[in-house]
Amino acid sequence: MKKYLKLFALTLIGAISFTACNNELEDSNSKDSGTEKEIKIVAGINGLSRTEIADGSLVTTFKANDEIGIFAYESDRLVATNVKYTYNGSTWESENAITAKSGVQYKYCAYYPYKDGITDPTNVNITVNADQTAGFNVEDFLTAQNNNAEAGAQTITLNFNHAFSMVQVGIKDGVTDDTNSTVSLESILPTANVNIQTGEVGEASGEATSVKMKKSDSKMEYRAIIPGQTIKANDKLLTIVAAGKTYGVSNSADVTYSKGQALQITVNSLTALPEGEAITIGGSITDWNKGEDPGEGGIEEIPLIKPLGDSLEELVSTTKGAQESWYKLVQGDAQRLKAEFEVIKDEATEWKNVAKLTYSTDSADNNSWYKAVICYNHAEPMYVTEDIHIYKVTAKIKSECEGEKTPVMFTCKSKDHETKVTVDDGKGGTKEITRDQFTFFMGKSTTTITSTVASFTPAINTWETVEFYIDFTKVANNVTSNAGASEPATEKDYNGFDLRIYTNNNQGKVPTIYVSDVIIEPYTITE
Repeated sequence: MKKYLKLFALTLIGAISFTACNNELEDSNSKDSGTEKEIKIVAGINGLSRTEIADGSLVTTFKANDEIGIFAYESDRLVATNVKYTYNGSTWESENAITAKSGVQYKYCAYYPYKDGITDPTNVNITVNADQTAGFNVEDFLTAQNNNAEAGAQTITLNFNHAFSMVQVGIKDGVTDDTNSTVSLESILPTANVNIQTGEVGEASGEATSVKMKKSDSKMEYRAIIPGQTIKANDKLLTIVAAGKTYGVSNSADVTYSKGQALQITVNSLTALPEGEAITIGGSITDWNKGEDPGEGGIEEIPLIKPLGDSLEELVSTTKGAQESWYKLVQGDAQRLKAEFEVIKDEATEWKNVAKLTYSTDSADNNSWYKAVICYNHAEPMYVTEDIHIYKVTAKIKSECEGEKTPVMFTCKSKDHETKVTVDDGKGGTKEITRDQFTFFMGKSTTTITSTVASFTPAINTWETVEFYIDFTKVANNVTSNAGASEPATEKDYNGFDLRIYTNNNQGKVPTIYVSDVIIEPYTITE
């Protein structure tokens, strides 16, 4: 079920500039060859911070082992190409230091972080990482230019500026108790061409993607660095995952991330009005200057199971990399011929769309979870913590089999189908099997694992609402309906799942099942 939270408390504060923090760093190995002298570097950074700074701070410094690349021109002739200088904590050093001829004027340009192979400083293609949770230091691309050095000057000043934009998202105290909440920037074009010689940055490009943000160690504050760009009004701005729920944030006006500037987004509430707080624009944040009023924001709770569309794509069970969607899943050509899938309309459901599966007239064949099933592929990792790992599944089902009852069955498989485990074979030996089915609770008042398959037999051709519970911390070490022994799930195990819905066929009959209004949501089992 899709839940809309029309008003989202959101603060957008933009466009800041900070004082430069310069480090006068002299090369301790200066050489004098009479007419050529090794230059000394004075380097600093204007504006924003990098990942080494303390939480909440915006003070900028270089750190030991940082590397920059420098180009030098005599008139318009390139005389030094991508020379690497390394900061040792007090001075900049190079194994191939640039030298300046007495009486000759040079122009310099430089960048951070150093990259091998850059030969043309006027056209450098940079793509930021989609996962910046470990830090964004390497994303903070800096450029510096000095076109006014005196002839023969040995001391060269390089004031670096940020080529990209920093975004900081803060979740106010009290909005959520989940300290493991995650935030991602959405609709981000990750690539831009940078001209190191001029400091100009081209328009952001590439395929729109999500960028996972780094969380502060001490508070609910998240940062990422991206190319400057504008997110259009009502396009997805953020994804927030908190306490097992996913929220998609959009804004009613354009939101601009500007080169060399920071934009602050403050989340004041994940609760719909009237219980939640009103949207606030502006406000006061220490050391930040108020920017342009971007208008109101909105948040939409994103269900783990998206509603059915008007059709089902086909997915063969051996296929990898399925998208977030509903599918008709078949084992192969033989099962494709025995199963008929369609999406039909039914006003008795909230979705209005119903997935229908009719299986086989072959008297020798029974269906199963791997032959022909209605399948939902959840492509993203599950939110699993010590406190939040049980998820409740609710669905509306209907079935019939030539005027008789027939079961509707569910199983939930880990997307990792290659994890093997060695188990007792019951004959005094062992065998290796695939462990890929999560375990179920069938009642909300128990914590006893009962199955890897939830089976329900509704009245003939009558809609019924059913529920069961999945424990994403445990994976069964067999593939039968009896869960038996189970293994602790790993993070790789719950990196997405397949929810499969099917019926096992009474030989010689033609069962049909229907499913709609499927919801998966976090749940706390009570004893």
